[in-house]
Amino acid sequence: MPANSGNTACRMGRLVALLLILVMLFSGCVRVGPNTIPKDRFDYAEAIAESWKDQILLAIVKLRYLEWPQFLEVNQVVAGYNWEMTGNASLLTLGSGTARGGAGWTGRYIERPTITYSPLTGAAFVRGILTPVRPAVLLSLIRSGWPVDRLFETMVQSVNGRPNRSFTTGTMYTADPLFGRFVRAMRQAQLAAAIAINVSETGTAGESMEIGFRYEALAPEDARELKDVLALMGMKPEAERYAVVWEPFHVDPEVLSLQTRSVLQVMVTLASMVEVPDEDLERGSAASTAMDNQDDRSGLPPLMTVKSGPNEPEFAGAKVRYRGHWFWIDDTDINSKRTFAYLSLLLTVTATGSGDAPQLTISTN
Repeated sequence: MPANSGNTACRMGRLVALLLILVMLFSGCVRVGPNTIPKDRFDYAEAIAESWKDQILLAIVKLRYLEWPQFLEVNQVVAGYNWEMTGNASLLTLGSGTARGGAGWTGRYIERPTITYSPLTGAAFVRGILTPVRPAVLLSLIRSGWPVDRLFETMVQSVNGRPNRSFTTGTMYTADPLFGRFVRAMRQAQLAAAIAINVSETGTAGESMEIGFRYEALAPEDARELKDVLALMGMKPEAERYAVVWEPFHVDPEVLSLQTRSVLQVMVTLASMVEVPDEDLERGSAASTAMDNQDDRSGLPPLMTVKSGPNEPEFAGAKVRYRGHWFWIDDTDINSKRTFAYLSLLLTVTATGSGDAPQLTISTN
């Protein structure tokens, strides 16, 4: 073989080895961190949201079986990633001028997520689950455009002593017909932008709350209905504004008294709307609501329907497996999904746990 041919092979071998080394060095300098943000941010957020929905649904189903629910909160998520690469390159020049080169590398990818949970107990449980929602929160939601009828049907126990429907220790109590008329009249006023709400802080005294109605903005029949309902509830229809108080019943023609519900009360009431397998009802392991034998004259629509069956549903807004059966909210049941969303909102505004959002810490070294 000519000498220049051997030198050419030697140079080519060195060039190949150099390129392999540069490739390995470049691969080790690729930044991993920024690329994880789009995936991790949404994937972890979605996973936490879905597990939160399933936990709420499980709590409702367990209450139907008269069992105490347990809440476990996600406090912190720490996701760590490690990408390692090692390689080698060699060049051997033989005596005949022939060059032989070789290279190799190995890589290893490691993901170590650490998730911290804490049970909801003690003062956090009392504050978030057992304490009724403040009327100021309810009125602020109405002022923000949330449907007043569904908020009252879900979160309010009574208005001026007129009770909403409720479910307690296996017994269903129907709503006062006047409560149903009141929330429907309120909804018509909201749709006509005829409700004026004022909520202001009053220092150590808490919040000052007022509500008023613009009858001129309502259709004549809706204005008459609202005035009639207010008069039947002991209020003065011609009053410009009504003070809102957080009491079961307050005798004053210019006061609207609200008794709100806690998260637990809301869930207990929604538990009555869970469809239970016949064998569980016959065995007596689940409470019977006996709603079919009662005359509900309030005119209130069902708040929510939770279906049950032996097979996992294909399309569900939320689903959970319990006692060998699947329980779910149908994905096409907008009414039930809306109520379920309000319950999730209620859990948020009542500041369960420490009040801090879960922290997501990602280590990408």
